[in-house]
Amino acid sequence: MLISDDVNIYVQREIAVFPKCTESMDMAVKGNIDFAFDNTSPKTVSDSLKVFNSLYPDKVTVHTYEDKNYSVGSQLDHIKLIAR
Repeated sequence: MLISDDVNIYVQREIAVFPKCTESMDMAVKGNIDFAFDNTSPKTVSDSLKVFNSLYPDKVTVHTYEDKNYSVGSQLDHIKLIAR
């Protein structure tokens, strides 16, 4: 038996604000957040990640990015993110 704990996130193409995700590095959080990672050095990135994880324990990490572009102007166009 295979058990999946994936989260599917669907984003309308018209409101997508990211060109493409970096799979296994991008995270998703429910709602709007105001958090900026300090990526000036590996230490500051690590410290920022620790703060982020403590503030948003329910975050998920994107492992698959699917661009669902059906046709020009289609209302079905969307981006699908699959995360854990």
